Amino acid sequence: DKQRANTFDFLRLLFASFIIITHAYPLSGLPECDPVCRLSNVQLNFSYIGLIGFFTISGYLITNSLFKSENLLSYFWKRGLRIYPALIVLLVLTVLLAPFVYENSGVSYLSNTTMWTYIPNNLHLYKLQSGISGVFENNPVKNAINVPLWTLCIETTLYILIAGIFFLKRSRLAIWVMFIALIFFVFADLFLRNYFSYKMILFVKGQTLIEFGVFFMGGSFLACSNFEKNKYKAWITIFSLLIVSGALFIEQFYYVKYLLIPLIIFIGSNSIKYLSNLSGKIGDLSFGIYIYSYPIAQTLQHFFKLKPEPLIIYTLVLSFIFGSLSWHLIEKHALKLKNLKFSFS
Repeated sequence: DKQRANTFDFLRLLFASFIIITHAYPLSGLPECDPVCRLSNVQLNFSYIGLIGFFTISGYLITNSLFKSENLLSYFWKRGLRIYPALIVLLVLTVLLAPFVYENSGVSYLSNTTMWTYIPNNLHLYKLQSGISGVFENNPVKNAINVPLWTLCIETTLYILIAGIFFLKRSRLAIWVMFIALIFFVFADLFLRNYFSYKMILFVKGQTLIEFGVFFMGGSFLACSNFEKNKYKAWITIFSLLIVSGALFIEQFYYVKYLLIPLIIFIGSNSIKYLSNLSGKIGDLSFGIYIYSYPIAQTLQHFFKLKPEPLIIYTLVLSFIFGSLSWHLIEKHALKLKNLKFSFS
């Protein structure tokens, strides 16, 4: 795809870093309330902003990718290439390195059934296994190797849900379909949370799919409606910012959080000097940072028992290194296969 000057790469790096900040608190044995959580009186935290940002940008970029795909097979092939090569290497490395932090003296590592199921369950995406028993057993968060992988099954489900608009292309009907989908998600998030908390939708928890899918659908709707070319986009963004700021002040953020969607897309779709198209300069590191950060933080806690602030700094540095290695050694090369021709004829 032809690169346009935008700051989506920078935002994704920022959002990945936000998630690392929030995780450092429970991982060091403290309540999960970071500075943003305290400032907002527990209305949101760094991690929540990060997840909102990731899902919003994902909805926007994936919908654009869908419209550029030759057919649905090509679309799903590109999605698989973006997730699986890096994930496979991560899971193999996890199983190979886990013996160094294994603390279950009753069962040898090779006899541990959870070790053998760790890779297949996490490759499945819908049968996620966050840990191997005996690994990180004495950490404040026990037996959890890579909790953030839960978002991958939600993402995959959302990729499937929007696939149908491929056949509508960038038509007025596509805009209406995505608008109706967005309204349904907003309504379900505001009024049907309890109903969906016990329901499974496409093999994932309905409540979680609704809670974060609403941002993905918002990004997708803005992609369908060509928000980048909307002459009122700056005014929409200013209005959104004012409403969100006011709502935070009177502690009503929950009801207007959806207005962050145009704000994120407006910032991301604009060019900012030094911050534009970072993937062309340093690589697209955000996915690698995201999937490596939690096991890195847990390993640091296993050996050093750090407080949140040093844990954040060391995890950020090491995650950026691993994210860079993941991109340059694996992801970049896998994505060269994305333009393989798929034909149904």
